[in-house]
Amino acid sequence: MAKKEDFTKNPKVSVIIPIYNAEEYLSQCLNSVIHQTLTDIEIICVDDGSTDSSAEILQKYAAKNKRFKIISKQNAGVGKARNDGIRAANGEYVAFIDPDDVYPNNKVLSTLYEQAVRHNVLICGGEFALFWGDELQLEQNFEDTFSGYLFDKNRIVEYVDYQFDYGYHRFIYNRRMLLKHKIFYPPYARYQDPPFFVKAMITAQRFYAVNKITYAYRVGHQNINWNMQKVRDLLSGIKDNFEMAQKHNLPHLNYLTCQRFLQHYEQIKDNLQDKAAQKLLHKLCKYNVELEKFCLQNNVFVPSKTACVKAAINKGRENMKQWINKMKTKKSKMTNTNIEKHSHSIKLFFFLPLCGWKQVGGRKTWNILGLPIFKRHRMENGIVTKYYVLGLPILKVSNKVIE
Repeated sequence: MAKKEDFTKNPKVSVIIPIYNAEEYLSQCLNSVIHQTLTDIEIICVDDGSTDSSAEILQKYAAKNKRFKIISKQNAGVGKARNDGIRAANGEYVAFIDPDDVYPNNKVLSTLYEQAVRHNVLICGGEFALFWGDELQLEQNFEDTFSGYLFDKNRIVEYVDYQFDYGYHRFIYNRRMLLKHKIFYPPYARYQDPPFFVKAMITAQRFYAVNKITYAYRVGHQNINWNMQKVRDLLSGIKDNFEMAQKHNLPHLNYLTCQRFLQHYEQIKDNLQDKAAQKLLHKLCKYNVELEKFCLQNNVFVPSKTACVKAAINKGRENMKQWINKMKTKKSKMTNTNIEKHSHSIKLFFFLPLCGWKQVGGRKTWNILGLPIFKRHRMENGIVTKYYVLGLPILKVSNKVIE
């Protein structure tokens, strides 16, 4: 057993806790860490600019326990706080726990560390569980796209056979591996942990699975206020996982990543009109056909200006065809020869100029729009009204005062 004063020099595990205004549950979290039977650990608490009593709580624990290392910084987000913890760590392995969660028992870290060393793996982890409120009544009703939270037995698992993306907290990670391969959390406000987890798993290639609960996740006490930045960050994290799935030929990960978007859709759909979010959405759909179908069926895409113009032109063409057919049925003076000659592009030179309309734009405009543009002026009381006609059915009017 290591001497007390040597705990933070070469610990077996560094436990990293990012903290921001977590006073309500912080003590419960810290107690679950300091009572672990694996005593040769360091506890790195990154205070990310808390404005409540979190800092005071940390100081009280640190005064009584030399294994604590406190990092105080301006608020920059949970991902950067964890990254600061990784860089400051000295442990052979690192573990992550959030300040409102707990370890379900005092043997979690000893179990994970012993199994990691025994089986010579870079990553070792167990099962995930949920609990509500202050009572530690754990639930594990995970099915379908969440079944990866559970393991059927203790064994070595190849990530190519696992391809899961959630629950990074329940694992410990070899610190040298993270640093060597620059595996850090992206600076996203949301969805920064799945890309970290997937990248670590792809790098390690395999891990040791323990069919015991190693992490208890508190639910029901937080409401996410989605804004455009959080939605963009969510989409960026999803894109990261799509890219890794494609690069490393992981089809099930691709499927799960699509499902993660669908699972978030109802929460974020009101913030998807943003230009940057739309750009990301189009990129995501290149990785998954089902996602593209969903976006098209649910009108998720905002039509571009070009698309709107094309739609208007197409509508104008249809209206004009209907008008020509109507004229034909009324036996207009317009000859069939003229109709056949000009209806394909609706170049109405045979009567618009006679009515005082002047053609503008030239042949280049016709090639782009597929229709000619005509202009006409009318002056009344010192005001010039300009009328523009695209073919015939689309009319735009603007007024200009003559000084």
